[in-house]
Amino acid sequence: DDPAYHAIVMHVDVPMTTDSSADYAVLEACPSEYEFDGDSKGFEGAASLRGADGVLYVLGLCEGNHCRSGLKGQEVGNGRVVIMKYAPTGGPTGSCVWETVRILELPIEDFVDYSALALHKSTSGVAITSQENSQLWVGKLLGGMDGDFDPSKAEFVADSKGQSVYDFPRDANCKAQYCNVEGISWVEGGGPGTPQVLVAVSDKMKSRGRQSFTCLDKDQSFHLF
Repeated sequence: DDPAYHAIVMHVDVPMTTDSSADYAVLEACPSEYEFDGDSKGFEGAASLRGADGVLYVLGLCEGNHCRSGLKGQEVGNGRVVIMKYAPTGGPTGSCVWETVRILELPIEDFVDYSALALHKSTSGVAITSQENSQLWVGKLLGGMDGDFDPSKAEFVADSKGQSVYDFPRDANCKAQYCNVEGISWVEGGGPGTPQVLVAVSDKMKSRGRQSFTCLDKDQSFHLF
């Protein structure tokens, strides 16, 4: 009857080995202090930065506008990123918790949803994607680079070059074909400043007529832009 829930942040150990049978181990799983109002819209992307105070901060990208689900979550121009830090006790179940430090607003006017977040830690470059819009926002995160981050001064700003929102390539009829981008990451070596190359990964196309047939060709695959 109450679909509200807390996201879970996992601390995992990935073995450095060429053995394909080796598996990762979950060392700790802690809920976020932030509570979501629905059962399907939560954090859709995350990145971490080490603060000048030595604290590791996790930035969680909310999938819905206002960090909400339903119609409220579709009110464009209200993207949010939750800055969190770890605490060993005090969680919803009395265990560890990722405490909310600040909630930042995104300067993106037209995204219906938000599907992935990437930080380029040496330049503070930011990439954020939207599945519904099939678009990419490129900007900066003020507040210090990795190792010198100050959450009290953090702010997302548009790219100084002027252009901030880009379409993923459309097909010959200008229809969206990159409809399910779920992950994004910067690739080094694209030029001075923020790299000019991104790698993305797409989820499976939604079935039962929920998406156009033009979405099929690019689903479940990696892309370089």
